[in-house]
Amino acid sequence: MCRKNKPLIKSEYIETIEGRINRYQWRQRRKIKFKTNKLHHLTKKSIRVQEKNNIKKDISTFLKKNNRRPFRSEVAIRLEIHTSISNSPQIQNIVKNIIDLLYPNADDNNHNRLLLKDDSQISYLSVVYFPPIDSNELSEIKAQNHQTISNNISYDTNIDITVYPFNCFLQDLYLAFEIMKHHDSNNYYFNNYKENYNKYKLKYDELIKNINNYEPDEYNIQLNYNLYNLQTNFLSHNRMEFNDIYWIFKSFEKMKNKDQTIFQLNEDNNITIAKFLKNKIVNSPIYLRYPETPNSKGFSTKEYMEIIKKNINDFFSKHMFLKELKVPIELLVLYQPPMKAQNELNDLDNIMLKYIIPPFYNFFNFSKNSKLKKLEKNFVIGYEIFRLRTDNQNNSNGFILISITNGLELRNMIWDATYDTINTYKQKLKIS
Repeated sequence: MCRKNKPLIKSEYIETIEGRINRYQWRQRRKIKFKTNKLHHLTKKSIRVQEKNNIKKDISTFLKKNNRRPFRSEVAIRLEIHTSISNSPQIQNIVKNIIDLLYPNADDNNHNRLLLKDDSQISYLSVVYFPPIDSNELSEIKAQNHQTISNNISYDTNIDITVYPFNCFLQDLYLAFEIMKHHDSNNYYFNNYKENYNKYKLKYDELIKNINNYEPDEYNIQLNYNLYNLQTNFLSHNRMEFNDIYWIFKSFEKMKNKDQTIFQLNEDNNITIAKFLKNKIVNSPIYLRYPETPNSKGFSTKEYMEIIKKNINDFFSKHMFLKELKVPIELLVLYQPPMKAQNELNDLDNIMLKYIIPPFYNFFNFSKNSKLKKLEKNFVIGYEIFRLRTDNQNNSNGFILISITNGLELRNMIWDATYDTINTYKQKLKIS
């Protein structure tokens, strides 16, 4: 790499894509990856004290052996949960029980060195859940060419935990965005999802309109085929993209001080994060917005949940073809806590556990012959949630914004898209 036969100086080199990838590789050393197969009971009531103690002891031993200390600042966490346990609990319950093992509680007597101080440090939580699937369902998934899921199916209970400084993850996200923007000619956002969705929506509407023109068996075959493709393409198109997440977090770097969420779009125009989200994302018909945040206006939990159910019902009333699910789903959530958030409202695992995922289970049907029937309790097989900085300047009540996407494509998740993009580009550059 030369400029007029002169080598680049260090300050110039580190701004090149190769220099930025070298810094990326240095950041990866800050990740802690821990794996366990000792959690055989996934519900809070069934997890035995000895199981908890064994896992915490293993974490503590692992950290000491690798000369690592608990994280003290904001973190990003990735969980990959593989289980063969039949009738396994829903994803939000499993995640809560795992997260509780990553930091000390009153019973630990301070003798364990664990990964976190507490769960309020988590600013980004990415979860992939592989529930039990029998051989017939596995064959169907393979036949439908969803190799991402089928290659990761496990018949043991294994949990992979990755903890990483949140600011390092954001730097990785920015790098992936720049690669896709300037260097990736096969950018995965340039796809035919919207075109395919429109095609199958037309066919679906024609089928419904002309139901009397088909024999029952033929109609059901055609309907299921079109519903599957319609849902797959709609949900894959219906995702929060890199540029949304990139600009949201880049905006915080432009803050005037650490208590304000104002950033500068140009020399003459300041706009708040809340207004940016409202203008760019919230008004989109493919995103679901909750009514501000729990307790932000004195709602009781029951009142708040009733409002949520109405919002979800209104959303699915506009998209009736999602009512009977043919594919599992993932959720991507942007969460801005209210100004005076209670402790549990700062914890992402608690927000998902209590307020976000449970209401969805009232709005989907599964036909008896559906291969997803066994996943009726576990059709949410992944989620990501980002906690945004509280907007103190505008006396904000916060918000919860949800994107519902196709659970059969892991690359719909920001975590997977980030590292797939970087690693693919590294291979092109032949960087090990």
